[in-house]
Amino acid sequence: MARSGHITSLSPGRHRARQPQTQKLTETEISKLKNYLPEWTSAKRSEKLAVFTAISRAARLFAPKVDQGQWKERKQMYKTWLFNNKKKKERKDMMKYGRKWTPRMVIYQENREEVLKRIEDASGAN
Repeated sequence: MARSGHITSLSPGRHRARQPQTQKLTETEISKLKNYLPEWTSAKRSEKLAVFTAISRAARLFAPKVDQGQWKERKQMYKTWLFNNKKKKERKDMMKYGRKWTPRMVIYQENREEVLKRIEDASGAN
């Protein structure tokens, strides 16, 4: 008996493509998350779990009634919202305003007229 080479059904170990979230946060949930946003951004990494627990408890009062599985998804939506709306870091300028100088460049700049005059004399240009 020959094997076909492909499996039509997914085994328990294989992952399916994740379905997009169709739920949206309500205005009251978003306002609660905005209230806690400064506390979330100022918290250290070790404190974030405790802060997030407080945030999710406060937001759950205004969330629609859902079962345990949907509540886990909802909490993930809260976490995603918090990370997406935290204060952005200031970006440094990509342009460098300073310049690294070599001894050769310094001598050339200090004696520029003399160097250009020597070049003209050597090349015979006007």
